[in-house]
Amino acid sequence: IGAAWDVLGGGRWKLSGSFGYFYDVMKYELARGSFGGDVWFTHIYELNNPAVFTLSRSNPGALGREIVSFNNRTIPINAQGELEGIDPGIKPYQSREFSVNLDRQITSRLVATVRYTRKDLLAAVEDIGVLDAEENEVYLIGNPGKGQTRDTKSVYGQKTPNGQEFLVPEAVRQYDAVEFRLQGQMGRFYFIPSYTWSRLYGNYSGLANSDESGRSDPGVSRAYDLPYYYFDASGSQKNVFGRLGTDRPHTFKLFGYYDLKTKAGSTYIGLNQLAFSGAPDTTTVIYLSAPTTPFGRGDLGRLPVYSQTDLQIAHTVNIREGKQLKFEFNVRNLFNQNTVISRTTQLNRNGAITIDPAQFFKGYNPYDYVKVGTGSIRYNPIYNLPGASYRAGGGPGTTVSSAFSATLPNFGAYQDFRVIRLGLRFLF
Repeated sequence: IGAAWDVLGGGRWKLSGSFGYFYDVMKYELARGSFGGDVWFTHIYELNNPAVFTLSRSNPGALGREIVSFNNRTIPINAQGELEGIDPGIKPYQSREFSVNLDRQITSRLVATVRYTRKDLLAAVEDIGVLDAEENEVYLIGNPGKGQTRDTKSVYGQKTPNGQEFLVPEAVRQYDAVEFRLQGQMGRFYFIPSYTWSRLYGNYSGLANSDESGRSDPGVSRAYDLPYYYFDASGSQKNVFGRLGTDRPHTFKLFGYYDLKTKAGSTYIGLNQLAFSGAPDTTTVIYLSAPTTPFGRGDLGRLPVYSQTDLQIAHTVNIREGKQLKFEFNVRNLFNQNTVISRTTQLNRNGAITIDPAQFFKGYNPYDYVKVGTGSIRYNPIYNLPGASYRAGGGPGTTVSSAFSATLPNFGAYQDFRVIRLGLRFLF
């Protein structure tokens, strides 16, 4: 719902606002993998022949006869005839948004706006994993922090040893922002500058997981595969919350263009300028198979300030009535800036800390287990250095030049380089 009010009745002050609940459907990635869409057969063979190089995909029985084969696409059904592993009280993905705007028309060609926005995640849908009494991983599709994850009689409703926190925390993502914006025109020059202060806080980044280099596997990322993700090494036994991986408190944007008309045609000159706070980085260390945050969120500080300038020039010539030629010159990253946009944040290069859960929750020092050298859990030599591997904690977006950038050793660790594009269009 939304409403607007002409505050003084003169059309120069406008107060408006909106409020809404938003629901989303289950994404295909979760439905395909959990309800039989993936083709997955397992074949087990005897190993009776040492000639291992004769083994191939086309000749899988080269080393011995097949013992058993089974289809993993079977969907488990419980005693009540229901799909196994789905919380009966599951709710759809839900969020809430509230905004208030104050607009002031300063002149006939200049408008100032102040806007406050609040967004809250109310329910996420994830595959939720815990360890049962035999230390087997068992999974539930449901809403983290709701349903069976709050039933202490369920394996998914387990608590920390001190009994103060549930192992599976509620999915929290809160966004607050205040934006100041001008929109105006001076002759043939049009401009929209804006500044936004914001905070993105919680423990769950959303359908694309910024804790995993922006992994886009909605509903089935590592977010809730094991409960240890959400506890640090301090021994507090409290769920870890903090600034999320795409939190940028200060954002400045300037969009402007000049429209020049002469006898030689029409020339459009546009400039986009962006400047953002650096995103926060968080140390991770593998415990069992879970990337945990031993020192809390944001312990590595922030990446450098990100800024970029883009230029667009277009000239249109009238050939005859209804026919035009348009010449285009576009430059992305005009000044060829190379800011670091991603760092490697995993402390251990290989292996995993395997202390028992009681010791994990009691507290531990990761450096007692992660060692420099050739041990079973080795220190990562590129920890906290520019890098964009799967463990980097904030990988690159796909850009025009990324096809070439992807061939570079540190693809995604730095801002993509300058790209110039020339274009010619015939309009009719």
